[in-house]
Amino acid sequence: MLKLLIISALFSQIIFSKELNTSGKFEFVNDKYFNSLNYSDQKLKTTLLADQVFEFGNFNFELDITSFRRDKQSSYYNLKSFNLSKNFLNLDFLVGFKIFNWGNLEVFTPNDLINSEAQDFDFLSKNKIGELTFSVSKQLRYGKFNFMLFPFVNKNIHPSNISPYSNKNKTLNNYTLLTNKASKSIKEYNLQFALSFDFEFFGFVTKTFFISHYDRQHPLIGTSQYSGNITNSVPVDSIKFRNYPEVYLYKENVFGVNLLKHFKNITYKAEVNMHIPVTDKKVLTDIGLKTAGTYFEQAYGAEYLLKRNHGREYRFYFEMIFANESKNRFIYKETLFQSDYTMGVKYFYNDRFNQKLAAFYIGDFKQSHERILKINYVRNLNNLWKLSSEFQLVRATSKSSSVKGQSELEFHDGLDKFTLAISRTF
Repeated sequence: MLKLLIISALFSQIIFSKELNTSGKFEFVNDKYFNSLNYSDQKLKTTLLADQVFEFGNFNFELDITSFRRDKQSSYYNLKSFNLSKNFLNLDFLVGFKIFNWGNLEVFTPNDLINSEAQDFDFLSKNKIGELTFSVSKQLRYGKFNFMLFPFVNKNIHPSNISPYSNKNKTLNNYTLLTNKASKSIKEYNLQFALSFDFEFFGFVTKTFFISHYDRQHPLIGTSQYSGNITNSVPVDSIKFRNYPEVYLYKENVFGVNLLKHFKNITYKAEVNMHIPVTDKKVLTDIGLKTAGTYFEQAYGAEYLLKRNHGREYRFYFEMIFANESKNRFIYKETLFQSDYTMGVKYFYNDRFNQKLAAFYIGDFKQSHERILKINYVRNLNNLWKLSSEFQLVRATSKSSSVKGQSELEFHDGLDKFTLAISRTF
């Protein structure tokens, strides 16, 4: 109800005001999967944008609507931005839905924690969902202080159980929030907050932060209704556990820091955080009885810029990520990237067609059989039309004969595809 009241209040102020600056985009995408999948699907993605400066504040709006032809269950809409911002008494206020970009690496961004995600079929990028936010910021002498309140928890948008990107062919619609008290429904009022301070320190662009929230990036999937002991537990309802498990989000406190440093043609980047759950409640998962546990994430990278004749340029990337596993939890079984590295290059033609060619390879330090290769090419056809194509290769042959024992990427072994997309702006 509070969400509807906020949207209604903002909309009523805006709709009766001066004309908005509006734009948008239609994008038709065809995905063709190879190997044993023999699967293809088409989707239409519509993006609507609006912004305007009013006397009572600056308005921003962005809505994505994605419709699938074959996998209709995976269709969704994503309200990314619907907010008003205003500077008053040297304070910057914002109310509404907002996307936060707290990661500064290209592929591995463990500090990008606030927004839930529409997990719609891309291993290397995040499609974030707008977070209902009340925020205030203050520019100080040595940096900028930010305080944010998040009154509700958004679900992640999961692919359907027939999608090639499904979580082991399970339907993930039921969510439970775990705290140090009684479990809560995701539909309830669930206050979260964050503090951050942005500053520069000896040439390092730095962000330090604290977040108290429900962890959407590392949920436990299974059931809290089980019998037995730690070494031999069985679900009370085995059918529900196998096909319609619960998604458990742990209340946690996160401390983190981002660092970015430019030195000649090289940009050095780092993201480090520590997750401290507020409860040790256990969940029966595919890989046994688990709890959240305290753990660390670290990501480091470098970006090298090489400029050539006629304005063309190369950008070379190397990044690493590490997740220090807790005693009671196997991070490598639950998240896609936890002890990995990537090498990549982007080539910018910088011509009138705005052409770009990119290639990235991802490998795993611990699971050497897990590999991803992505190559994509983008160019404008004219001022309105754009063409893009991408090839994806996934190799992660499972060492387990059971789906239960597979890691997330092992389950998607052989998910090779070619994507062709054409879009038009308006």
